[in-house]
Amino acid sequence: MRARMPHDIPERLVRYEAAIEHAPETHAGSWLNDYGKGATRLVVDLGCGKGQFLSALAPQHPDCFFVGIDQEDLCIAYAAQKAIEQGIPNVRYIISDANKLPEQFGEEEISRLRINFPTPFPRAKHAPKRLTYFDRLLVYRKLLTRNGDIILRTDSQPFFDFSLTQFEQAGFDIAELTRDLHATDPGLLSTEYEDRLSEAGARIHALRATMAREPAAEQTAKRSLMDYLPDDLEHIEYVPYGMESAVVNFRNRRRKEARRAARAGKEDVNRNNPSANV
Repeated sequence: MRARMPHDIPERLVRYEAAIEHAPETHAGSWLNDYGKGATRLVVDLGCGKGQFLSALAPQHPDCFFVGIDQEDLCIAYAAQKAIEQGIPNVRYIISDANKLPEQFGEEEISRLRINFPTPFPRAKHAPKRLTYFDRLLVYRKLLTRNGDIILRTDSQPFFDFSLTQFEQAGFDIAELTRDLHATDPGLLSTEYEDRLSEAGARIHALRATMAREPAAEQTAKRSLMDYLPDDLEHIEYVPYGMESAVVNFRNRRRKEARRAARAGKEDVNRNNPSANV
């Protein structure tokens, strides 16, 4: 069963609105001047959730101003509450999504863009919705400072491998990469969602990408995440969120193909050895 939505979300949004920016487009190009108070870097967190991550990160980096973005009212309400109750001055939250970034931030304004556990959208026709799709990365390039970077975290190995192709074609270099983030850095700060995934047995895939060269003319990689699944689906230990039914379907399909191949092989043997039928 799904958890019930708290009834006081509208009241929370009003109570903690000092940490919420309702008109982010009015600050495009001037976030640090308007809010920074001495900060020299603007960090944007796409998919900030309920603010666990930024509430721990922002106090450690007073030289940065953080903007957390999530499209869920509930998430922003709780994130803003943390910012106010903990007295964190260098963070604001926006109820929004990645599509509006060009309206809310100026060119070469963002020093770091964090993309936390985006929806993978497994089907090929939905690939443009992925936050690491080629066209979106071209948009991010315009918003990043010349030395800016993108940090991606995901539990989805197929989505991660697809994203690697997109960063490459969009003219990014992969400066850092890990297939098991918390084994690489056990003390690393995490999001609420990340904690739940880790408890469920997920390994967190992560990378840091920097702009390195001109992008390709277009993206040419395979767009279905099914093409990035491992060959051995029978022994896969963790199925990424959003791909459960796909993995089940692929397992069933491969089992049927194996049975058909076995039957075809047996029929070939019988045709080549008629005495076997006697």
